[in-house]
Amino acid sequence: MLYIENPSTDPYYNQALEEYLFTAIQDEDLFFLWRNTPVVVCGKYQNLFAEVHVPTALEEKVALLRRISGGGTVYHDLGNINYSLITSCEPATVDYTQFLNPMIAALSRLGAPAEIVAGNGIGVDGKKISGSAQRMVKRRVLHHGTLLFDTDLSRLRTLADGAAHGDVSKATASNPWPVTNLRTVLPQFDTTEQFFDALYAELDKAFSFERRTLRKEEEAAVRKIAEEKYHDWDWTFGGGPGFERTRTIQTPEDTFPLSFTVKKGIIQEVKSEQPAFTALNGHRFEPETVRRIIGSRSVAEQLF
Repeated sequence: MLYIENPSTDPYYNQALEEYLFTAIQDEDLFFLWRNTPVVVCGKYQNLFAEVHVPTALEEKVALLRRISGGGTVYHDLGNINYSLITSCEPATVDYTQFLNPMIAALSRLGAPAEIVAGNGIGVDGKKISGSAQRMVKRRVLHHGTLLFDTDLSRLRTLADGAAHGDVSKATASNPWPVTNLRTVLPQFDTTEQFFDALYAELDKAFSFERRTLRKEEEAAVRKIAEEKYHDWDWTFGGGPGFERTRTIQTPEDTFPLSFTVKKGIIQEVKSEQPAFTALNGHRFEPETVRRIIGSRSVAEQLF
């Protein structure tokens, strides 16, 4: 199995790297471990605005991304390790267990009492330390997941809070589960980097990795995908299912209901007894734009 060397911690580049390897290399089994600077990543079929507190993420300069696989929303920072496995198999034989078991075995050898939880996750003592998702095209499958080692769990809960309950949508909703860090059961590792190296060593025993670095032209192709797709507002914010949202808006002068729909990230069908809000029609559903049109930061944030 090829192990792809990837020192990057840029979320946009790393998301593009997964997609490039999944589509461009069809005749090799691939694996790589990687880390990201702070980012919230939602599943392909999710309503980002229902899963993430978008104003807070943008204010704190936390990246927001939409990946190519399904599943729920996850938070990454440098205390989290991501893993990706790309291989070929018959569609009828694919399940999460076959991909989770090697990771569980490696964690167990390091001393973590790991087990499958919530169907496609890994947990210790009943709390989740890993969520995973998959994408399959023909006979090619991408399986990837997180490993919370020393993640800022408070920030995770604040940003990926699923706060907008009540949206009418066909979007896939995340499945909340209590989480913990692997550091609580693996005290022998002082840093995430130490754990990263130890985990790699255990997985190498199982997979017999052949290390490989990207060629310059491959890196250029990855950067192109990152720029054209993962930095693109229409993919990240406009790429999910449409939804209908109803809010009770409070101003110093009044309290009133407001409803609107969002399709491809664009506000439509605003219904309000306050005519000024209809000016939102046709504009992007994004905090700065809504604030500018409404003229009030506190009122604008009530829409999110």
